[in-house]
Amino acid sequence: PDGSDFWPTSKVFRGPRVAETNYTVIPIVNTSLFVINNKGQIAFTQNNATHETGSFYAESIAGIIAADSPRVPLDAPGLPTTTDGGLRLRHGQVRPADINDNGEILGTVAGYYEWNPGPGRVFPPGFGNGPFFFTGDPSYYWTHLSLAENVVWLAGQSEQIKLSDPSAAVVALKQINKAGAVLLDTIVGVERHPALWKGGTATDLGSGTAFDLNNNGVIAGARGGSAGLWHGAQFKTLPSFGAGQSAALGLNDSEEVVGTAPMPPFSISTAAAWRAEEKLNLGLLGGG
Repeated sequence: PDGSDFWPTSKVFRGPRVAETNYTVIPIVNTSLFVINNKGQIAFTQNNATHETGSFYAESIAGIIAADSPRVPLDAPGLPTTTDGGLRLRHGQVRPADINDNGEILGTVAGYYEWNPGPGRVFPPGFGNGPFFFTGDPSYYWTHLSLAENVVWLAGQSEQIKLSDPSAAVVALKQINKAGAVLLDTIVGVERHPALWKGGTATDLGSGTAFDLNNNGVIAGARGGSAGLWHGAQFKTLPSFGAGQSAALGLNDSEEVVGTAPMPPFSISTAAAWRAEEKLNLGLLGGG
């Protein structure tokens, strides 16, 4: 080491040493279900043997570290209590996918239908996985993907996310912005469509792939192999660098966009940026 390496054994990154920062070890958290916003508010799921406890909202990192720290269970009231077939239905907690700076949490809630053994009844049922049990309830419960609900949770209340088209289905929850708008990945028939949900209404954005949503409701993505932005339901292609496929992967509230695009003369896909009608070739990244 010569004293100027980023890491003592590195010969790639050079410069002044980076000062150590404070960090906290967070115990027993499912990191795929752990999200934090710009205010330090956190939604998380701890590894827990039961589906009805273990998902929480905390105002700060302290809400995770100690069991007696302030934290709110991510229960989801107001969901259906029976299936379409009239079976008793219960729900688990919100499994978080994202949290905005207002503390609104985007997530999924698993549904569990009651199916007990009894005369003339097939047991176990041929539909779903189980059995699961709720505290203080002797019944047998079974879960299936079709019973899951997508919700926005805030301060102990939850609102269901529903699509306007009955032939459409939500494939993935992608993002919630500061205004409470939710970016969804959906399937309509056999075609994948992004959709934007806000205030109980979902807008189908047509064919294409969406990657990012800013706080003004503008969406970055691609359609037909070309990078572009959605303003409402309207898709506008960004300036092209030449032949080949491009994609807008991220944007900020000023609509400065980053993504990938093919660059002449060999049409090699490289990092790119756009701002209004300006375009910038960021070049190939070095390293291995």
